[in-house]
Amino acid sequence: MASVPRRLLLLVAIAALAAVAWTPPALASSSGVVVSELRFRGPAGASDEFVELVNGGPVAVDVSGWRLQGCSATTGTASARVTIPAGTTLAPGRHLLFANVNGFSGAVAADLTYATGIADGGGVRILAADGGYVDGAASSATATSAGREGAGLTLPTTDSTTS
Repeated sequence: MASVPRRLLLLVAIAALAAVAWTPPALASSSGVVVSELRFRGPAGASDEFVELVNGGPVAVDVSGWRLQGCSATTGTASARVTIPAGTTLAPGRHLLFANVNGFSGAVAADLTYATGIADGGGVRILAADGGYVDGAASSATATSAGREGAGLTLPTTDSTTS
């Protein structure tokens, strides 16, 4: 009889650990366009940053009016960085590169630039022209970030070539 309560206690403990360890899943982009790569701090410092989108879907996507937003490292609140101009279409397999005009050191020219940096522990999100959420990525440090999906990412906080 004494083994039944121990088994029950073990099951309860396992269930409790599973509940604590569970994180919500990442959201799927219905258009196929996703944040494919990002860097909030590069070898040239805090403004050496970029966000890249890729169209992983089978058809071209009109991304006119879509917005890149940066998410605060403390509150997670999103704010505008840049809006994609009218007439912009992203073909299947093609990329769109956003970069900070004040420090991006990459060899590839940015398609669009922004001037307000993204905090090391923050995040980004992409909104469609109608304001609908497309995709995002954020640090695991800010649980309430508007761009965070799942458990979030571990992002470098020192100058680095990691992206």
